[in-house]
Amino acid sequence: MKERGGMDELPAEDLCDACLSRPGSLRFTCAVTRAEAIETVRQWSASRRIAPSWRCQDWTAASCCLRSLPFWMLTAHVSGYVKGCRIESDDVSDIEILMDVTLNNTFIWTWPASRSGAIGIWSLHNLSGETHLFRKDSTQMSDVTVPRAAALPVGIRAFPDAVLNYCNVPEITEIEVHIQDLEDAFVLYPFWMVRHASSDPAFFALIDGVTGNLVSAHVPGDPLTRLETFLAATALSVLGVALSIYAAHYFLSNPSAFSPKELQDYALIAGAGLIAVFLLVWAFFVSEAFVFARYGSEITYGEVKGGYNTSQYDAISARTRQFWPGIIFSFAATVSGGFLFMLSCDWQAAALGLGGLVMYLGLCMWRLEVGRMEDLIDCGYVIEDVS
Repeated sequence: MKERGGMDELPAEDLCDACLSRPGSLRFTCAVTRAEAIETVRQWSASRRIAPSWRCQDWTAASCCLRSLPFWMLTAHVSGYVKGCRIESDDVSDIEILMDVTLNNTFIWTWPASRSGAIGIWSLHNLSGETHLFRKDSTQMSDVTVPRAAALPVGIRAFPDAVLNYCNVPEITEIEVHIQDLEDAFVLYPFWMVRHASSDPAFFALIDGVTGNLVSAHVPGDPLTRLETFLAATALSVLGVALSIYAAHYFLSNPSAFSPKELQDYALIAGAGLIAVFLLVWAFFVSEAFVFARYGSEITYGEVKGGYNTSQYDAISARTRQFWPGIIFSFAATVSGGFLFMLSCDWQAAALGLGGLVMYLGLCMWRLEVGRMEDLIDCGYVIEDVS
């Protein structure tokens, strides 16, 4: 090992069996029955967003098979400390708060030993459960497409970032971290793969065989629900433009509605502020509806690429928020153009309103993909605190 910046680091090119313990092989025991796995999928697919072929199917005829997917697991004990500070601001000044994180943790990194990204499996999110040792044979190793020599160096490089992410110290002033007791293992983890016999083989739902939780899914969406959502979002957008134009006209032409009298001079500012708040709320609900209408032909869950994702990570909403400034600006341009056209019947005002409307609809239906995580190294570990 060599030391750099106070952190022990194992360079990938120096990795060898002597650095690690003798690799073992672990198999997690499946604790979920076939009936329980199918019931989990049945409850999740009851949403109106999912096609009737899945939502109303006869689940007794569902295809459900148990698969044990291979993983590489690397465990290391981390000790030491990370010191630094974070800055908190108040109305008067910035306050520097000192931070001192002591480390005595076990970091466990996992990586799929097969190309399982298509079904949304990039790492193990559960490491508790009954396990037993087993002897690897040629049948089990036939599914391994990522060799140990290629996977473990990636895990070695992941540990320093894992330590810093775990400590969450924004401004680091001093660090001393020791990574010891490296152990690796080959792991087989059970998953129930559920498919509908009459649908495309690409559609599936994957259930964790230990916890019984839905891990990932890729199923068809309901076209009728998409159409209803699109029509409702369009109608709400038109209604929002009309109400905003009416509100702008009301606040400009009726300053006497304000009381006390000294607020009458600020009628325009008050009206603009109320409309801005209205647009913020409007943009969230309507833009999400447009995104579902655009991508709801396929419903995904977890880390499966494509479609409209309904997992707890809410990735679509997170990416939609990136377009909020443009959505609000274009909506405001539509309202402004419509208001000016109502007052002057000028073609420039009509062009502003139509241009804003086109931009608004385009941003609301922008191509948003729930895709593969950009940096799998940062996301491929689980931390267990044993301090």
